Amino acid sequence: MFRYRWQCTHNECPRYYNPKPQPGCFWEEELKSCCPSRMVCKNNLAKCVYNGVTYKENNRFYTFRGASCLKCLCTPSFNGTLMEPWCTKIGCDLELHGGEHLAKGCAPIYSKNFCCPIDWRCPDPEDAVRQADPRGIATSEGAGQCKFGDLMLNVGESVLPDLEANCKCNIPPYVVCTSS
Repeated sequence: MFRYRWQCTHNECPRYYNPKPQPGCFWEEELKSCCPSRMVCKNNLAKCVYNGVTYKENNRFYTFRGASCLKCLCTPSFNGTLMEPWCTKIGCDLELHGGEHLAKGCAPIYSKNFCCPIDWRCPDPEDAVRQADPRGIATSEGAGQCKFGDLMLNVGESVLPDLEANCKCNIPPYVVCTSS
């Protein structure tokens, strides 16, 4: 079964062709729209507080509800709940946007502040396996393994060197990386 997804292209948005808004004005974003809808001018911007972080009106932020990634927009009516009309579920569509990297056996690199990968870590002939700390996650070949290039990692093991990201076998069969 085929899945299709709408993808925005910003080259048709008026904000990218018009001069910078005058002080006190901004292009108003809409949660499910590719382009800002209109120019808004006002002195007192609303503030939204979520998870101890304050966002200004018209700022987007990303968070999780369970395993779902959410894109949220700070508006004057935001009440702190992660539901519409303030938040919407998004998908990263790794197969579509990262197909070339996945075909090469690369692993996505995630950052704390983003739902979708910020970069990719591809296998290198110099890579090696860092054994898991015996005091940490229990490793067992019966628990499954992750393949990364020519390496096979047991659960809890990671890829060396870890210069730009910590790449680890947490849930086989895929290695997942987090930015350092």
